[in-house]
Amino acid sequence: MNKLYIQQWNKFISELSSMVDSSESEAWINSLQLIKVDPDNIVLGGLNRFFCDWIKTNRSDLIQKIFHKHFSLHGVNKNFKLSLKIKSSNDSLLSQNHSFESFVNGNNSNIAYAAAKSVAENINNTKYNPLFICGSVGLGKTHLLQAIGLESLEKNKDLNVYYCSSEKFTNDVIEGIRFQNIDKIRLKYRNLDVLLIDDIQFLENKDSTQEEFFHTFNSLIQNNKQIVLTADRYPKEIKNIEERLISRFSAGMITKIEKPDFETRVAIIRNEVKRSEMEISDEVIEHIAHVVKSNVRDIKGILIMLEAEWSLLKHEITLESARIILRDVLQLDKSPISIGHIIQTVSNKLNVKVSDIISEKRERDISIARQTAMFISREVTDLSYPVIGRYFDKNHASVIQACKRTKLIIEENPEQEQFINSIIKEITN
Repeated sequence: MNKLYIQQWNKFISELSSMVDSSESEAWINSLQLIKVDPDNIVLGGLNRFFCDWIKTNRSDLIQKIFHKHFSLHGVNKNFKLSLKIKSSNDSLLSQNHSFESFVNGNNSNIAYAAAKSVAENINNTKYNPLFICGSVGLGKTHLLQAIGLESLEKNKDLNVYYCSSEKFTNDVIEGIRFQNIDKIRLKYRNLDVLLIDDIQFLENKDSTQEEFFHTFNSLIQNNKQIVLTADRYPKEIKNIEERLISRFSAGMITKIEKPDFETRVAIIRNEVKRSEMEISDEVIEHIAHVVKSNVRDIKGILIMLEAEWSLLKHEITLESARIILRDVLQLDKSPISIGHIIQTVSNKLNVKVSDIISEKRERDISIARQTAMFISREVTDLSYPVIGRYFDKNHASVIQACKRTKLIIEENPEQEQFINSIIKEITN
């Protein structure tokens, strides 16, 4: 396909994803495929008949508007006819943009990246089966999942590789039951060499689908076929899924992608800027990296808006223009989160007095509360270590050490991670 079409398609997908919630984006947008581009007729590939019908009914106007925005300079008319067709069952649904080469690896993803690479390079003799990659939304799980598929196919084009979301698997099972052709669905999935399933947590409370997946899982593993799964949490944290499935998810290797640190965020931004050929100074890049700490998807969303300012409106991207977009998108003009509010919230949650948290007392429960408050302060504000330290009458080294200790606790104890995330959620909301 025309290289310019690919670039515009990637921008189209990114903007479309930013216009809907993350669950909807994961469910169908990431699996859309550009099949045909004519001035008056655009054909996109959808997951199946159900999704094609749903997209036509609920999202065709939005797609039409955004698609024309990105393809109008390539001859596409404003009132083009949009068609969706079901992709071939042999289509692996992999995006060529999600390669290992385009993944910006950092300290937050080192182990996950290395494990994914190892699986892709040794697909017929991997020691990580299944490979389970977990992490919050927008950190790169889908990217690594698809990169495994792309590289394994590059090494052996005869492999039967299939990537899909757990929703896709569920809908296939539902259609199999509904139209009495479940044997066909079983044959499709159990005849694979590599099965890549995204967001496996969405199998929660779906008993019939869990039953089918259990037998599919066993069939593939017994035949030495590779399975890679992603989820937004560790297997044991997924509720309302049969214990026998959780046990199988945990039988291989489990690895987690964390939020990118500042250096990794800078590298991600520079990589995206290079691909788009935008002209952005290091000062602007570092400012964006300081402000957008949540995930890679949010970073890319900001850059799309900056790129639009630069390419469509011919505006120079300055620190001030970047600040305006960041303020508008992230609502930075709302009341900032204060350290006092953080300390008070931690005090309430851990039942430790505010006066004790900011005191010199070293009792274990007080020290934990103090470290937790310091860690959260660093996570949800833009304040430096020395500034945070002044609120606790500590130096910057004490804050750094508190953050390291809390991060270590989170990595070793999923329940503590959930607890601290619940405090952060309460504070930021």
